[in-house]
Amino acid sequence: LKMKVEFFLKQSKQFFDQLGNQLRVVVGNQSADLDSITSAISLAFYLNQTQTEKKFIPIINSTKSVIASKKPCTYMFQQLSVDLNDLIFLGDLTHDRIREVYLVDHNELDKRESEDLRLSELVTGVIDHHLDKGEFKNANPRCIDTRVGSNASLVVAMITQARIELDSSFANMLLFP
Repeated sequence: LKMKVEFFLKQSKQFFDQLGNQLRVVVGNQSADLDSITSAISLAFYLNQTQTEKKFIPIINSTKSVIASKKPCTYMFQQLSVDLNDLIFLGDLTHDRIREVYLVDHNELDKRESEDLRLSELVTGVIDHHLDKGEFKNANPRCIDTRVGSNASLVVAMITQARIELDSSFANMLLFP
């Protein structure tokens, strides 16, 4: 059975609570728009399918109250039957719990990410469609392609190349951006 987005997020929340200081996270950008959110969720799902010995957790780079105030976000989550309480936000993280970071929809950290959480030393992967800021040269994968309109397109290409079959809820979510 293919996993629905809502169940993947519930499972991710459980892993977040259980993994202690072994978190591997996928962090979207600071705008926390639909592209960033769907990219973080979908890339975390992809990584969990392709690196089965690890568990990756999608992180929304905002707060619950901000996301709750964004109509496109709340509409998407309602359509997917996702409870906002099942999401994990940047403020839920502490540096000492994180072992590995993938950045999606950005390739440069802001002050909060770099100074407060000290994520720069933990970035191992970057999937982005913005101008390359030259950071994280050793990240693998390091896919920065400005020719695509949405970052989610890059994640879809990875999922397709790996021949991962998605539940229709993932396909629907990836159409939102």
